[in-house]
Amino acid sequence: MIKSTVEVRRSPASETGASRLPDSRAVAFSQFVVQLPFAAALLDRDLRLLAVSREWTAHGLAPDLRPGVDARRALVAAEDVLALMKCAESGDAFSRYLPAPDADGVQRIWRTEFSACRDEGETPYAVMVTARDVTGYAEATLRAERDQQRLRMALELDGLLVREYDLVTRELVFSGATPDLEKWCRFKTDPLEIIHRDDRDRVAALVATRKPGETGVYEFRLNRDDGVETWVRSASKVLVGAHGRPERLVNLFKDITDRRRQTEAVETLAFKDTLTDLPNRALFQHRFQEAVSASELLGEMFGLIMIDVDHFKDINDTLGHDAGDALLKRLAEMLRHAFRAGDTVARLGGDEFAVILRGLHGEADMLRPIQTLQELLRRPIEHGGRSFTCSASI
Repeated sequence: MIKSTVEVRRSPASETGASRLPDSRAVAFSQFVVQLPFAAALLDRDLRLLAVSREWTAHGLAPDLRPGVDARRALVAAEDVLALMKCAESGDAFSRYLPAPDADGVQRIWRTEFSACRDEGETPYAVMVTARDVTGYAEATLRAERDQQRLRMALELDGLLVREYDLVTRELVFSGATPDLEKWCRFKTDPLEIIHRDDRDRVAALVATRKPGETGVYEFRLNRDDGVETWVRSASKVLVGAHGRPERLVNLFKDITDRRRQTEAVETLAFKDTLTDLPNRALFQHRFQEAVSASELLGEMFGLIMIDVDHFKDINDTLGHDAGDALLKRLAEMLRHAFRAGDTVARLGGDEFAVILRGLHGEADMLRPIQTLQELLRRPIEHGGRSFTCSASI
């Protein structure tokens, strides 16, 4: 029995699928593409180039792309081949950026967009490729990104937090790497919620005087429920839209707690009496000038009380300077108790004290605290196992 063997050789086209003839509409359309006044190219269903416009050639885009060339190799990167095939088969459009040097060798950035040409039945019969020079836009985008990076770096280095509040959508957006500050600068309905209750009315009154578009700068404590005192400096501005209506509230926050503490420490040294912790002569003189100015300009009534401890030298000589210091501290406590929190109670030096009372309505407003002080002075003072009393000239 003779067994014959027949060897069948396949052509490359039969292995990969024979190339289809270009669609007649694609061929006709290719003549139109050549005349287009912008960079364009047309691919058939097998992703071979049918035509390119003169503008495409003039700009030197994908110079290896010649009629009949497979665009999968000459036009797109390897990772985009699948997207190009899907565009030809199912019409899925996509876009990519194509770098290409111009006639002077300067690198340009082109945005290439791939879209399917469809027949009446929505079946793709060709792929249209258009390109436009977006170098300026790309450079502007890069500059904007660099500016954003610089801004973020500046915010982080200076410990700044930016809060933007959309007055229409109620959306809050934060910028800056200060998560702890951001936590306490969030609010539910009212931006003033974040302000400590002891500072809220003061800041609200200042905010009310600002017009939309004006920048206001405020210092206040944050309303923290963990008891930690945090002072912030806030620059605030309401941005107005094209129709003159407020659209966004922008705040810039900086934690100034350390600075406030340093300032208070300096003020304590400069304006506080170290023994009694009362305002000293320098602060008293400043407050006195303020009271005089308010009286002259606004007609505000104020009172001035001078107090001297009787026989203070004798107390120092007989009971010692410790007893004298204890007496001055005790008198400072009496004065704080007798007068209002807003009154200026100061130690001018030695055994001499003074009180400024502002916003008085009559003499009775001065006499009441004086009577309270006189009653307190009658109480004995205990020191070193001894009890003694003192009197004062008012």
